[in-house]
Amino acid sequence: MRKNQIILFLLILTSVQVWSQPGLDASQYSMKQLQGLAKNSERLGDYYTALDMYLKCLDKKKDDKSIQEKIAILYEKTRDYQNAYTAWRQIYEDDSTKNMMALYHKSTLAMNLEKYNEARKGFERFKDLYNSGDNEKVMKKLCDANIKGCLSVQGMRDSAKSIEMTIKHLDKNINKAHAELSPIPISSKMFYFSSMNLDSLKYFPFSDTVQKPVRQFYMAERSGKPWINKGHIDEPFNIAGTNVGNGVFSIDKNRFYFTRCEENRQRKLICNLCVCKRDSGSSWGRPIVLPDPINNPEYTTTHPAIGEDSKKKREILYFVSDRPGTKGKMDIWYSEYNAQKNEYSAPKNAGMNINSVEDEITPFYDNTTKTLFFSSNSYPGIGGLDIFRATGELKKWSSPRNIGLPINSSADDLYYTHGDNSEYGFFVSNRTGGVPLKNPTCCDDIYHFVYDNLVRVHVTGKVLDVAENAILEKFNRKFNLKLELNRKSKPVKNVPITLYLQDLASKQSFIIQKDTTDKSGRYAFTNLEANKNYYVFVSNYGYFDRKISFNTKGYASNDTLRLKPTKINYIPEVTLQLKIQYGFNQSILNDTARRLLDTTLLEILNDLPNIIVEISSHTDDIGDETYNQDLSQKRADEVLKYLVQRGINPMRLFAVGYGESKPIFENSNADGSDNPVNREKNRRTEIRIVGSLRENAYNNEDDTREIKDDAAFDE
Repeated sequence: MRKNQIILFLLILTSVQVWSQPGLDASQYSMKQLQGLAKNSERLGDYYTALDMYLKCLDKKKDDKSIQEKIAILYEKTRDYQNAYTAWRQIYEDDSTKNMMALYHKSTLAMNLEKYNEARKGFERFKDLYNSGDNEKVMKKLCDANIKGCLSVQGMRDSAKSIEMTIKHLDKNINKAHAELSPIPISSKMFYFSSMNLDSLKYFPFSDTVQKPVRQFYMAERSGKPWINKGHIDEPFNIAGTNVGNGVFSIDKNRFYFTRCEENRQRKLICNLCVCKRDSGSSWGRPIVLPDPINNPEYTTTHPAIGEDSKKKREILYFVSDRPGTKGKMDIWYSEYNAQKNEYSAPKNAGMNINSVEDEITPFYDNTTKTLFFSSNSYPGIGGLDIFRATGELKKWSSPRNIGLPINSSADDLYYTHGDNSEYGFFVSNRTGGVPLKNPTCCDDIYHFVYDNLVRVHVTGKVLDVAENAILEKFNRKFNLKLELNRKSKPVKNVPITLYLQDLASKQSFIIQKDTTDKSGRYAFTNLEANKNYYVFVSNYGYFDRKISFNTKGYASNDTLRLKPTKINYIPEVTLQLKIQYGFNQSILNDTARRLLDTTLLEILNDLPNIIVEISSHTDDIGDETYNQDLSQKRADEVLKYLVQRGINPMRLFAVGYGESKPIFENSNADGSDNPVNREKNRRTEIRIVGSLRENAYNNEDDTREIKDDAAFDE
C-alpha cells in the first residue's frame, strides 16, 4: 500500500529529497540504463530522482503500462496528490476491468483532493468487484472505513463552525524546505522540534564518504507573536551525525525519551528508543539505548509517549513498532517502567481497540484526561493520515474518535500534542499552505493551535458519615474501640473518590482522576471535558459504595458542578485486635480461639462481604528472631485456614507474620527487668481492612450493576 511507504518515511526521521542528485541528460542513456538508475534511486529512498528517471523512460516509451504504474506509485510516495490522482485515473480508465487496485488508489487520492462524492462511489465499486484472495477482507474493511469517512465530512464541517480555534502555520523561521517533525511543548512560549534546518533543496552524491545532514533537536521561543528558531539544542540527546527526533519527557521531567535511527548491517534503517536521565543537578546524562525487549535489532521502535497507570501509579512508556505481534503494519505498544528497579516490563500490544490493519503512529498521551491521541490511516477519516483520540490506558480503550476539522485535513495530519492545560498545542501536516519543496503537499510543516474558548468543567462534592453508624457501633461492641458515634451526619475525611468517564458507545468506563476527601468531607475534580458522561465512585471498602452519575452536556463556558452530598456508613481505618490464646510455642487454634473468631472477625466478614483484610500475628522477643518470625506466620496462617473452612473467600484474606518486629509495648521495664504483662499484650493477632473485592472488581471490570447510583444533584 502507498501509505506504508509514507509511514516509513516519517518514522525514519529523514527526508528522501536530501539524497537526490541533479537532473541527468536522458539522451545520453539507454532505456535500460534509465530504468536501472530509477530502480537504484528508489532502493536508496531517493523517490524524486527515481520519478524523474521513469518520466524520461515514459518519454521514450509512452505506452509502457509498467512504467506508468511506477510513476503513479512514486507520485503517491512523494505525496503529489494531483499528479498521482491523474496517473491512477488514466491507468484505471485504460483497463477498468483488470486493474481494480488503480481504482482504489484513485479513490484514496480523490479524498486527498476533497472529491468525496467521487471517492465514495469509487470505494463502493471497488468493494463490489474486488476479489483477490487473502487481502480481500482487509481491503473491503478499509473501503468501509473510507466510505464512512467520506459520508462524515459534511458533519465535521458543520461541527467545525462552532469550534473557536486559531491555527497558525509557523513561518520559514521554523518550517524549512525539508520536513519539520515532532514538536514538544515546553511551555506556552517554548517548544522543541526535529529538523534538518535546511533552507533549500540540496543534492548529495550516494557516497559513504560524504557527510550528509541529519535531523537534530532545535528549540523555538517567542516573546510576542512570531516564533523564533533559537537553534540547535545543546543537550546530549542531540547525537552528532545521527538522525534523532520524536522526544518526550517523563512525568517527573527527569527522563527524556527519543528516537535514534541508523542503518544496520543490511543497510536497513532501524530506529531505536533512547533515554537521557538528569544527573544530581539539572544537567542531562549521556543517551542510553533502551535494552531488549524494548528495542529489537530487527525491527523499528519509535514514537515514544508517556502516561501513568491509574492503579499502580507506574510510568507507562507507549511506543510504535512493526515487531512480531503487530496487528497491522505499525502498532502502538506499551511497557511499564519500575522506577525502583529501573526496569521496563516486556512490551505488550495496546490491543485491537486501538491498533488496526494499517498504521497507528505518533501517539501522545494526556495523563490528566487519560486520553491517547494518535494518527491512523485505517479509521474513518477525511483523507490521508488523520488524528484520532481514545480514552483509556494499557489495553483498555474506548473506540477511537476522529478529532475532526480544523486540525485534521484531507492531507496527512500527525504528531498531535498539546500543553498542560490543553488550550494550545501543535501538530504536523503536509496540507497546502506549507513550505513546498517539489509540490504543494510534499512536505511536513509544524502548525500551532490555540483554543479561543476551551470549555472545561469542574466538579465538587461532599461525603458524610450517616448518623448512628451501625458499623461503628458493631466495632465498638466487638472490639471495644470506643469510636465516636455521630448523632447527625458528619463530614468524613480520607475517603477514596474516583472519577470515571463513561463511553456509552462501547459501554465501558475509564478511570480519569482520583481524589480523597479533605477534613470537610469535600472532593474536587478539574478540567472535565464538555459534552461527556461521567460518574463519581465513592469507595467504602465495598460496603454500600456509591456511584453518582452526571454529564457535562450543554456547557458553553467554564463552570463548576456541585454534586449532591453522599452519605455512607463510613468504615474507618482502624486496627482490630483479637486476644487469641495459643499454647506455648504452638500455632494451633484451640476451641476458645475458634469461638472468639466466630463471634468477632467472622461476624464482621459476613456483615461486610466485600472487605479484604490482613491477618497479622505478633510475638514477644523471647527466643530467636527468625524462629519468632516463622511462628507468627504459622499463627496467622492458622487463622486464615480456619476462616476459609468457615466459608470465607480466600481472596479476601492475607496472612502476615511479623514476629517480634512490631511490639506495641516495651517487653522490658525501664530498669531492664522483664515485663510479663506487656509481653502478653505483644503476643497478639490483629486485623486490618486493606481493600475490598468490590473496589478491585470495579477497577478491573467496571461492573457497577450492584452499586447504588445516587442522584447527582439536589432536587
